[in-house]
Amino acid sequence: MMKNLALLTIFLTLSLSAKKSEIVASVGSYNITNKMVALREKVAEIYYPDKKQKVGLIQLIKAYTTAQILENEGVKITQSDLKKEAKRIDENTKNTKILNQIKSIFGKKTESYYQVFILPNLAKRVIQPFVFKADKKFVQKGFKKADNFLQKCRTNLKKCSTFYHHPDYKVELLRYFTPLGEFYSENEKQQSVGSASVAVNPKTREERLAQEEVLKKLNAKTQKKKALNSSILIKLKKHELYPTIIELPNIWRILQYQKKIGQNYYFLSYTFKKPSFSEWYQEKKKKVKINRYI
Repeated sequence: MMKNLALLTIFLTLSLSAKKSEIVASVGSYNITNKMVALREKVAEIYYPDKKQKVGLIQLIKAYTTAQILENEGVKITQSDLKKEAKRIDENTKNTKILNQIKSIFGKKTESYYQVFILPNLAKRVIQPFVFKADKKFVQKGFKKADNFLQKCRTNLKKCSTFYHHPDYKVELLRYFTPLGEFYSENEKQQSVGSASVAVNPKTREERLAQEEVLKKLNAKTQKKKALNSSILIKLKKHELYPTIIELPNIWRILQYQKKIGQNYYFLSYTFKKPSFSEWYQEKKKKVKINRYI
C-alpha cells in the first residue's frame, strides 16, 4: 500500500513538473514552453498594462523565428552572446525602473531571463544591420531591374519613359541647382531635400533666409554621401543618360538630362526600389519550420 502510494506521489510530481514545462511550439531547432510564454506575458504586461489579448506566444515565435534565420545565415546566438547583451542592456538602459521590474519577474532564473527577454532583444537588434545588409546577393536583385532598364534605354534615348514600368514609382522631374549641388523635386509643391522639405517660393525675407539656412545645413550633411560626379552631370546633352546607376539608401536612380535654365539643370529620374528588409525576412522565414501545439 505504502509502496503504491509512493509510486503515485512520484507519478503526480513528474506529471506536474512536465506540465509546467510543456512544449507549446517549436521554431526550427528551438522549443518554446508554456512556462516561457507565461513569463513573456508578464513582460508584455509591463509595457502594455491595458492589453487584453495574449501576446506572449506570438512574440516568442517571432523572436525565435528571427533567431533561427540568424542561425541559418551563419550567425548562431550563443550563451556568451546572451551574457554580453544582458550586460549591454544593463549599461545602456534609459529606464532602470522598467528593467528592474522585468528582472523581478525572473528572480534568480537567469536562463529564463536570457531565453524570454534577452534573446528576443538581441535577435531583433542584430538581424537588420548586420545580416540583412550583408546579404549583397539579395539586394542585387533590384539592381538587375535598374540595369536592364538602363541598357534598354540606351537603345532609344527618346523613348526611355515608355520603357519605364514600376509599381511603386513614377517618372519624376528633378531640378539640380549647381550652387548647392542638390536635387529638388519639381513634381510636388514642395521641394524635398534629404528628410526635410522647404517652400518653393518663400514670400518674405525671413522665409527666404530660413530656407537658405535649411539648404546649407542639409547640403553639409549630404555632401559626403553624393553618389555622382557633378562635372559629368552638367556636361550631358539633351536626352543623354548619366553613365552609371546612382545608389541611394533605399533606391537606385537613373538620370536623363532634359534642359538647363540659368543655374538649374533638369533631369528625368527613373527610380528602382531596393528589396526591403521585410521582403528579405519573409523570404528567409519560409525556410523556418514553425509548429504550434496549442
